[in-house]
Amino acid sequence: MESGTASFVFDLPLQPNPSNKLAIIHILGLLSNLFTTLDISHHDDEPEGTEAKKKPTLQGPNPVVVVLQQVFQLIQKVLSKWLNDAQVVESVCAIFEKSVKTLLDDFAPMIPQLSEMLGQMYSTIPQASALELTRQLVHIFANDPTHFVPVKALFLLVTSVTLSIFQQGLHLSGSLARKERWQLVAVGHSEAAM
Repeated sequence: MESGTASFVFDLPLQPNPSNKLAIIHILGLLSNLFTTLDISHHDDEPEGTEAKKKPTLQGPNPVVVVLQQVFQLIQKVLSKWLNDAQVVESVCAIFEKSVKTLLDDFAPMIPQLSEMLGQMYSTIPQASALELTRQLVHIFANDPTHFVPVKALFLLVTSVTLSIFQQGLHLSGSLARKERWQLVAVGHSEAAM
């Protein structure tokens, strides 16, 4: 990264307030698009029907993964301050969703870190975007023996948290229904007494 770009990214306004939110979402969107377009192993600009160019042999990890690993801590800092904001969490998840779709197997070095972060996010404040990203990781990497353990742990955690939410909802709705019945009975007795 050039120093201008790096300072732009690392000067993110982390404190949650409405004026910072748009800047955060915009920068996360830029990162998301960067990771989608930075992959050098695909050649989408070739016309259909032509023989595809041979993928360049990469020496070491994919450049997208290297950059993603460099900004991972920054993304965690953003999440630590903005975890209550569904739009910011959605923007963070979009970075990883697009990266996984772009890189597929090359995303593998990020799976342990991402699985841990997603588990922490979802168990703290469950959000649909984290659930969708988890679904994507399970779909792509659950059959890979190398990544089975972190993906399985994430899946079990997300399942447990989700079931707990549903059980709380059922208990809450049952309690509310009983309370409403008692209120109706009380109103009925009050009206009968009048």
